[in-house]
Amino acid sequence: AVASSLGQIMKIDPNQQKTLSLCGISAALSALLGTPFGAALFAVEVVYGNYILYKRFFYCLASSVTAYVFAYVLGMRTSYFEFSPSGFVFTPQVLFFIVVTALLSVFVNIVYISFYQRVHDTFSTWSWKNLDWLKLVVGMVLAALIVAPFYPFLLNYGLVGGERADIAALATAEIYQVVIAVVVILSATSLISGTGGSGGLFTPVMIVGSLLGIIVGHYTLFCPHAFMAAGMSAALCTTLNVPLASAILCVELFGPSAGLPAAVGSLAGYLLARRYVIYHEIQWEELKE
Repeated sequence: AVASSLGQIMKIDPNQQKTLSLCGISAALSALLGTPFGAALFAVEVVYGNYILYKRFFYCLASSVTAYVFAYVLGMRTSYFEFSPSGFVFTPQVLFFIVVTALLSVFVNIVYISFYQRVHDTFSTWSWKNLDWLKLVVGMVLAALIVAPFYPFLLNYGLVGGERADIAALATAEIYQVVIAVVVILSATSLISGTGGSGGLFTPVMIVGSLLGIIVGHYTLFCPHAFMAAGMSAALCTTLNVPLASAILCVELFGPSAGLPAAVGSLAGYLLARRYVIYHEIQWEELKE
C-alpha cells in the first residue's frame, strides 16, 4: 500500500506502479522474516500464479535485499520465529513422516480455506446497508470469544499479543495445547479476516504449518524441525499457490538441510491443492507482456 501510494504521488506510470507495489511486498516480507530471496519470489509468484515475470522479479529482489540489509544495520531481529536452525538426519522413517506431515498440512489448510471462504461469503451476502463496520465488530467479537479461554498459554508461546512465536518452546509443549493452538488460530483468523477485518493470513498459515510439524514430531519422537519445514511449506503452497516461494522461504528460515522436507511440502501442496487459494478475489495477471 505504501509503495503504491508513493508511485501515485510521484506520478509513475501504471505499469511501473505494479512493479513498485511488488517491491513493497518483497521489502515488508524480507524485513519480517529475514528471507530476501524467498520474499522476492513470493511477491511475483502470488500475483502471477505459476509464472515468474523476471523483469519484475529482479526489482523485487533488489528491494528485499535492501530491506534485509537495512534491518541488519539497524540491529533489528528480522526472523519472526524463535528457533535455532539445525541439521536433519534423514532416514526412511523420517522421510515417511515428512510426507505424512505434508499431507496433513495440505488437508488442514484446505479445511481452513473452505471455512474462511464460507465466513467471507456468508457475511458478504448479508444486507448491512450503511452498517458495514458492524460485521467487522461481529467478527472480532466472535474471534475474541474463541481466543479468550486459551489466551494465557497462547501468550506464553508468543502466538498472540504481538510477540515472536516461540517455536522451541512449542516443540516441548503438551500435544493437546498444540492442537488447540491450531484450531484457535485458524478459527480466529477466519472470523477476523473473513468478515473484512485485518487479522493477517500469511503469518497464521506459516505458524499453523509449523505447529502441524510439531504434532507429528511429538508422535514420532524425531527432531521436529524437518516436519516443521514440510508442514510450513505445504501450508503456504496450499493456501497461496506459491510453490517455489514456499520452499525457498523455509530453506532460508530453517537452513539448507530443510531443502528436502520443504520441497516435499511444496510439491504436496501444488499437486493436491492447485485449485484452492485463500485470496479468492485474486485475479492472476494475464502474461501478454
